[in-house]
Amino acid sequence: MNHREKYSWLYDVLFLLVLVLAGYLRLTGVNWGEGQHQHPDENFLAGVLGSLQAHKCADAAIPVEACPPEQKQWMGIGDYFNSKTSTLNPYNRGFSFFVYGNLPMTIVRVAAEASNQLDVKTIGRQFSALADLFTILILYFIVARLYDRRVALLASRFSASRLMRKKAMRGAPRGGHTDAQR
Repeated sequence: MNHREKYSWLYDVLFLLVLVLAGYLRLTGVNWGEGQHQHPDENFLAGVLGSLQAHKCADAAIPVEACPPEQKQWMGIGDYFNSKTSTLNPYNRGFSFFVYGNLPMTIVRVAAEASNQLDVKTIGRQFSALADLFTILILYFIVARLYDRRVALLASRFSASRLMRKKAMRGAPRGGHTDAQR
């Protein structure tokens, strides 16, 4: 048994530290911009998310927006897949030019309604951060399988540190302060 095989668990522990650091960087300060400085795609998606509804009215003649709270009920799987009437379908909510996938939007909207959180932008950013962390985890497993844990740790570290490039691309203020504080 050589030195590298004897301490291979150390790379897994170091990877967990990288994953914790990546989570910290991605999940703190998700309200950057304080309602301002949104990227146009994020602004559009927040508008679409605000119009979607994961509930339906027990009385089909009443739109879900005008439905009394005691008559609101969660959509069933059949209601979701009925693309002509689903209130989780952006095309039925006035967004006929929607070109993004529906699954992430549906997951975020259901989570927002289940948690009674009205700020879909923030919960959307949190889900985006969790998806990014999952990507780093999968990257580590794939690279460890193809090469070794040392290379996987390096790859996951590079992926974890790309956050600043992503935030700069989205127009986030640098240095942890807003433009008004500069």
